Amino acid sequence: MNNFIRIADPCIEKLDNMQDVPDGKFCSICNKNVVDFSEFTSSELQNFFVENKVQQVCGNFTKKTTQDKQAKKNSPTKHLQRNTNFSKIAAGMALTASIINVYPAQTIKPVAEQTFKKPTQQQNEKQQDKKENGNFIISGKMVSVKENQALVGSVSFLTTTNIYTAETDENGYYHLEVPKEILKYESLLEFSPKDFYHSTKLEIINIENLGKKKTVKLENNGWGNYYGIIESPLAGKNSLVIADGKILDSKTFTRSYSLFPNQYIVRYIPKEFVKFFTNKNDYEDVYLVFIKPK
Repeated sequence: MNNFIRIADPCIEKLDNMQDVPDGKFCSICNKNVVDFSEFTSSELQNFFVENKVQQVCGNFTKKTTQDKQAKKNSPTKHLQRNTNFSKIAAGMALTASIINVYPAQTIKPVAEQTFKKPTQQQNEKQQDKKENGNFIISGKMVSVKENQALVGSVSFLTTTNIYTAETDENGYYHLEVPKEILKYESLLEFSPKDFYHSTKLEIINIENLGKKKTVKLENNGWGNYYGIIESPLAGKNSLVIADGKILDSKTFTRSYSLFPNQYIVRYIPKEFVKFFTNKNDYEDVYLVFIKPK
């Protein structure tokens, strides 16, 4: 989900002035490596921050020419390694356990994203009006705003207790099934491209329009022209953290996630959609948190 990753501080130093290194460039002014993210997918970028346990890194998103790609292919790569020691793992597990113990056992249900196999366009058309196994069908197409070209990615139906996700096919068509019993008057959908050059889009859709085929247009975010400090922000004091449907102290979650991020599935919700979860106006954003099953 690439709206969780932010370009906090674009760099003004020219890439041509930086030294080539296996993972990208080295900036002598800042004395830092600039990791080449140009060939990463959105999920790979998110996993980079999780696996390397970093919140902030210098990165480069500028798109490569054919010549650049060939040069990169011929050069050895060396990725950042995870720097996890036993004490950090133990602390993370302890904090995770403390989160679980906050609530009665029957209210905690570790959840994994329910992902459906991506359908073909023909399957979409055949199954549009079918309600298999009592599920509600959400379908349509994901395209870019500027070129109106199909985008490959995923569509998710977000709730505080579960996430239902379906991948698009190669032509951008999606077909998502959710249980009828969880439907409310308004639903929150997340449209996320596989690449990070288009922005993830959130939409609140009322039930009358939820069953209609919908073409969703995603904006080009211009990341192909940027490099600089990239960050994966953690929950702040004004963040609303909802863990498995229950409100959780943001400091407790931040400490646990910083030490042991692989324990969680996290969805970041920006301020303009806070109203979907609460009537209070003092929250800056929302973190939907789910504890991964062991």
